[in-house]
Amino acid sequence: MKKAEVKPEVREILDMTCLYYSKRSENKNKFYIATIEKDKHGIFVVFKYGRLGNTKPSKRGYPCSSLGQAQKKYFDKIREQKNQGYLETDLEVIMQSDGSFME
Repeated sequence: MKKAEVKPEVREILDMTCLYYSKRSENKNKFYIATIEKDKHGIFVVFKYGRLGNTKPSKRGYPCSSLGQAQKKYFDKIREQKNQGYLETDLEVIMQSDGSFME
């Protein structure tokens, strides 16, 4: 008897913001990706972050009771990161970067 193949759960991405921080004088090249995601279990805010070029970024996910709660957490975190000097960019820039952003 064949075992049933278990497919990974797919989440719909409702919103995404990609940020980066680069300061060569301090040897800092970091990224931060925030998403609002939805699946059959509910709505989540997910943050992935780390150094550019790192193949295993850190990831944190937070379940939310409503889209409004998710949006508040999402936009508060984006604002916090921008206040620390992060700038918005496209996901492709982060995925293809070798960590040598121009200042």
